[in-house]
Amino acid sequence: MGQYCYLNTGEVLNDKVLSKEDIKQTLPYFQEHNIACDFALLDGAFLNLKNERVQWLEDELGDPTRFVVAEDAYERALKEKVYQLNVFVSEEEEGDFMHLMPNSKTASLDKPFYGYNTKEWWEK
Repeated sequence: MGQYCYLNTGEVLNDKVLSKEDIKQTLPYFQEHNIACDFALLDGAFLNLKNERVQWLEDELGDPTRFVVAEDAYERALKEKVYQLNVFVSEEEEGDFMHLMPNSKTASLDKPFYGYNTKEWWEK
C-alpha cells in the first residue's frame, strides 16, 4: 500500500504526496508520546526513532536493519515529498492520532502500525 503506484515498466502511475500541514501537526505528537513513524518517500524511507514496536517488527521480519533512523527525521519530513506514514501505534492510539491529519485517511496494514495516505488516494 502506498501513495505511489508503479506500472511494470517502472513508470509512476500515481504520486500524491501527504499534506505538509498534516505532517507538521503530527511531529510534536510523535515526540511527546515516543511514537515511531516510518516516512515513505518515492525512493526509500526513514524513521524518526526505534522503539519496542519497531524492534518487534524487525525481529519478526528477521531483518534488524530494515528501518533506518534519520537524526534529522523531522526536518526531512517537512522538506521532502512524503507519500505515506507508517505509524507504529495501537488501535487505541490511532483514534487519538487521526484528528491531527484531516487531509489523510488510514488503513491497518497489520499490527503494529497503520499507514496514512491522502484522502484523494482512497477515493480512486
